[in-house]
Amino acid sequence: MLKATFLFLFLSLAILFQAASASAQKNAPPSSQFGVGILTGGSGGASGLEGVFALNQHMQVGTLFGLQLQSGGGESSTTLEFAPFFRYQFVSTVSPFLQGGLAIVSVGGTSSSGMFLGGGLAYYIAETFGIHADVDILSVGFSPSLITFGWANGRVGVDWFL
Repeated sequence: MLKATFLFLFLSLAILFQAASASAQKNAPPSSQFGVGILTGGSGGASGLEGVFALNQHMQVGTLFGLQLQSGGGESSTTLEFAPFFRYQFVSTVSPFLQGGLAIVSVGGTSSSGMFLGGGLAYYIAETFGIHADVDILSVGFSPSLITFGWANGRVGVDWFL
């Protein structure tokens, strides 16, 4: 699963970089705008929605809401994720960013919480539409206590700013 996530993230970043390089349009990050988006990936593979507010072209705050339903072999499980985050972008043709936040994940009635720190790339086709891919490099679990360093969780998403 981790190899597939890494491959998907790598290919997404390659496509994102190629699209930005081929485009004559300049990256236009939003500023003072609220956005909604969809994403795939996240803790335990939960995909879902995100709400984000662009404070300015460099800083964004938001929350990820993830959901994953699994069933098979007579068993089923539900994964829910709630993860407020902060993102700092370095505005350029393709904007690299640092991202960190807190995460609460519930899998089949068992909850865990922690924080994450990572980064990624974003490209804004206009001030109202953006594509991003990111990966968590450091994850620190509070309950249960666990530290993960490496390509922990990858996400790819699109945002529409109002």
